Amino acid sequence: MDTQIALDPEDARKAARPLRMGKGVLALVAAACFAAVAAIGYAIISIVPLPGYAAWTGVRPLESKLARLETFCAAGDVDALAFGSSIVDFGFSAETFSTLMTRRLGRPYRVFNFATGGAEPRTLPKLYRFARTACKPKAVFVIAPAEQRLREELAKGSPDHALEAAPVGPALHDQRLLALDKALWSRPSSGPRPPRETCSSSAATATFPRAWIRTR
Repeated sequence: MDTQIALDPEDARKAARPLRMGKGVLALVAAACFAAVAAIGYAIISIVPLPGYAAWTGVRPLESKLARLETFCAAGDVDALAFGSSIVDFGFSAETFSTLMTRRLGRPYRVFNFATGGAEPRTLPKLYRFARTACKPKAVFVIAPAEQRLREELAKGSPDHALEAAPVGPALHDQRLLALDKALWSRPSSGPRPPRETCSSSAATATFPRAWIRTR
């Protein structure tokens, strides 16, 4: 013979209350564990020096040089930035030029070489926008040899082709959007200090047929 027992609604609510409280505690514990794991992972990434994969721009030397420029800008005002291709990258010593100008002017004069290999005239505005995410120079030096007329299409393997295809591509032509995009893509830590720029003795003798200097 079956016996049916009528349960008072209030008793039912009281009986279910510990179950709901248990689920809430489990949810809080799970959230706390997730936050702890995320914090530990963030701390490890901040401490351990990770290699630069150029995931943002697709051009590893450019991202490395941008990191060095940020360090350079943090040390004081930037009197000038030098732009150009690999001829400028390896043939123009910003350190020597800064020393000579400091002696001539009688005050500290600081120049940074922000040239990159394969740069064309159409690459230079993009380089300038990248540089402006770090600081605003007082002057800009554009050093370039005479070249043939540029092709309309972007050559595969060129900095422009890599930049347009990289995640940074949509932000390349807008300074504010580029600065925001950079902030979103920045790593928790810049890792180890980048090596100081070097200039080979053979490249140091290079001459530049044409140069434009733009001052503020």
